Amino acid sequence: MKLKLKKALKQKLKAGPVSAKAVLLSNGKILILRQQNGNWDLPGGKVNDDESVTEALVREVWEETRLTVIPVDLLTSSMKQRPHAEDLLVMSYLCEIKEQTEEIVIQLSDEHVAYELLELSEALALPMHQHYASALMKAQKHINKQSSTAA
Repeated sequence: MKLKLKKALKQKLKAGPVSAKAVLLSNGKILILRQQNGNWDLPGGKVNDDESVTEALVREVWEETRLTVIPVDLLTSSMKQRPHAEDLLVMSYLCEIKEQTEEIVIQLSDEHVAYELLELSEALALPMHQHYASALMKAQKHINKQSSTAA
């Protein structure tokens, strides 16, 4: 599934590097990954020149977790300024796990050292980049909906 991008956003994509991140929900909880430096991260990463943002998102999540996901909705897009590199456009998507089971099995890549499935408030209390925290806050209505359906 390819999500349509507005014209202005397409122009931003041509301007420089892009990172696609996933907010994954499982039973009302959010999957976050711990980086080697101790910060917490959302699954996802760099968009290659030969792929769409959503193709990169699915590939990166698979590489980092061995989960197959379906992008559902664009939550946030914002520029991340980097002191020693070109600015990065970070696009965060709400994603569903393709084959959701009672208990998901995650196989981490070498990029991360741990993972957690946490309530939103617990996830937001951890050290993470503001872009990721904003994406989690935008996902709040989806989290509430999933929690009420499960109850």
